Amino acid sequence: MKKCLIAGTSLILAFAFCFVCIGYAQLVDTLTITGKMEVTAPQALYITKVEVSGTVGNGIATQTCDYEFPTTVNTSASFKTTNRTSRTVTYAITVKNNTRYKYVYKGYEAAPGATITSDLTSITTKYENGQAFQGGQATVAPGETLTFYATYQYNNSRNLNGKSTSAEINYKFGIHVDSLGDLALERVLIRFGEILNTDSTYQDLITHIDDKYVNQDWQANYIGNVWGASGAHSADTQTVERLFGEQLSLTMDGVTKNITLLIKRDNFDNNERTGDAYVATNGGNRTENKGCEMVLYMTANNLDKNIDAGEYSADRNQADVYIAVFTCQSDANGKPVGEWYQIGDVYKGYAPIVSYDGSANGTGSFVTDDWTSIRTTYKVTSQYSYTIDDGNGRYPNQQGTQDIREILPQVDVNAVNEYNRLLNIAQREIDYINANADYFNEDVFTEPIAKLQETHSKASSMTVNNRTPRAHIIKILKELENAVYPFLSYIGEN
Repeated sequence: MKKCLIAGTSLILAFAFCFVCIGYAQLVDTLTITGKMEVTAPQALYITKVEVSGTVGNGIATQTCDYEFPTTVNTSASFKTTNRTSRTVTYAITVKNNTRYKYVYKGYEAAPGATITSDLTSITTKYENGQAFQGGQATVAPGETLTFYATYQYNNSRNLNGKSTSAEINYKFGIHVDSLGDLALERVLIRFGEILNTDSTYQDLITHIDDKYVNQDWQANYIGNVWGASGAHSADTQTVERLFGEQLSLTMDGVTKNITLLIKRDNFDNNERTGDAYVATNGGNRTENKGCEMVLYMTANNLDKNIDAGEYSADRNQADVYIAVFTCQSDANGKPVGEWYQIGDVYKGYAPIVSYDGSANGTGSFVTDDWTSIRTTYKVTSQYSYTIDDGNGRYPNQQGTQDIREILPQVDVNAVNEYNRLLNIAQREIDYINANADYFNEDVFTEPIAKLQETHSKASSMTVNNRTPRAHIIKILKELENAVYPFLSYIGEN
């Protein structure tokens, strides 16, 4: 029986690692993958293959190479003859960018705890066509698999006969400034989840929304940080800035992206047993609602219509707006029970730029009710993805666009099938572990087994059928796949 769990355990940590490094970070940790089994890929940029591409000179006797997650290459070489001739080994290094960010190569350095000896005099990196794979310029696009070549030049002025040398080199990649907006949005999304699940910040948020209902904009169910807000509206911006703080702005390589967001409280999934409830009165007026989700609308666009149209990829009167919907279970009185969690994906769309009070001729905000989807395929697991919007256009009048209220209740039998497939795999893995309890009775297995059992129990307790909205299945699909993949090789799954 092969002990392959190290690979899976390292990849589990990779998921957490890529989110911890959500700032302007380079992926430099070295979580070891000892096997090369096919498992669910981590959301990171990482090496998938290293091999010797060629050697120059007759002074090299042997050479070996392997790699560690995410981007460390380990090499060794031994030498023969006393000739002081050129000695080089070229390695083909393949990296996979399994994120939605563009990455840039930052150069190389000795891996943590390692040194580069004088026997290795230089490393030159190139594309296959011989063009320089240059630090600060070479990029890897989202989803791209790319091979570059690293030529190790060994000292040709010394007698290395009978000697050997090894090197642990970390090839550094960082998120490119072109993805600054996406990165800033991700930070805001993470912070929003923290706000909803921390009692003090959650109460701060809903108290201000309630106050706005009663004292400022009767029946207005959103607040946001908006350009040019004044008067009563400035309190909204102050609340958002207080809650989100530095997460609303991100600077990289001298470029700054500021996030404008609107938080809306309403029943988006037509289920009164999820989400929050409120009652607001103003004089003789009264409004109430149950089952309210918390919906985050975000844009990294500058919402001043008077700026250069180049700020946008299309019409300057429209902004690219992303939506994330959070809900929770609620009691009979409509009060939240348990944690708030995201349903569905972060959906990409657009909305008209207006003033915060809704004036079409204004600027600084956007219309949440007019948000419309942009055709996008969302990858949930290695074997399941789905597409929102069948339109061919981008902005107004395109066919097949969808509002978030249309997206959330959609059902998809393929999502249900993927749920059943992963649940079946989890059960088979648990059965296998139980049947081989002595083998799995080691500390290295404790945490992954506990995660597998916990996720399987959670998934099994859900009611999932062909009428279950896809948005309510997506979260558990991702959790199941993360939980099962460390043990896939044991049960013969790819």
